[in-house]
Amino acid sequence: MTFDDVAFFLGSLRGVLFVFLLIALDLCMAAIPAKIAEFKGRDFVSWYIASLLFFPISLIVALMISPSETAKAEGNLREGNAKKCPRCAEIIKAQAVACRFCGYDFSVTMQAAAGKKNCPKCGEWIMKQAIRCRHCGHAFVARPSIAARR
Repeated sequence: MTFDDVAFFLGSLRGVLFVFLLIALDLCMAAIPAKIAEFKGRDFVSWYIASLLFFPISLIVALMISPSETAKAEGNLREGNAKKCPRCAEIIKAQAVACRFCGYDFSVTMQAAAGKKNCPKCGEWIMKQAIRCRHCGHAFVARPSIAARR
């Protein structure tokens, strides 16, 4: 084995290591645009593959895209600016009284929690202890207890 053979071997080894270093760097750098896109509600794997092939372009596009509607909605849920409808599971504004997708009435839930009941005659909300509706004058019949019936 001559000196030229050893120099050729080390030179080719250096070239192979350089190629592996570039591949490892590309694999790590491709995660940056993919993670940015995932934060904005996009698919990580698709963006990672695109970043492997077109890193500079995918980085610019990932920085410029706006967050998806689902990412915005989840952010609003966390911040308390939105609520999820218990009937259809769609996300609506926190101040909404009815769901715009299925028509679920949140006022029933809110009024019942506030200690109110619905008048069977006029439909207005009144206090649970009321014996007469203040809107239509409907009198509520008190149900006798089991002990009073005996």
